[in-house]
Amino acid sequence: MESGCLHVFLEQDYADQTIRFAYQNSFFGALDSFINDIPTIYSVQALRKSKLKGISKHSFMHIVHESDQNLKDWQEVMSQIIISQMEREL
Repeated sequence: MESGCLHVFLEQDYADQTIRFAYQNSFFGALDSFINDIPTIYSVQALRKSKLKGISKHSFMHIVHESDQNLKDWQEVMSQIIISQMEREL
């Protein structure tokens, strides 16, 4: 994300559930969609004027597999995401 602020949330009958916020210079993506190649269940709202850069899954995974370090970094990011999701559920 080049600039701005995004609100990622799950729309529910009784109240929207905030999942996360994305800020300038952060990585943003819908992991459920990325992994399963399906539309995401989450909604995204720009809270400020925002500028994003995009990359296809194919191109992203090509970069991940270009080097052992990239693959190691990707595995570390995925581990941190899993840990943070588990901590949220406690």
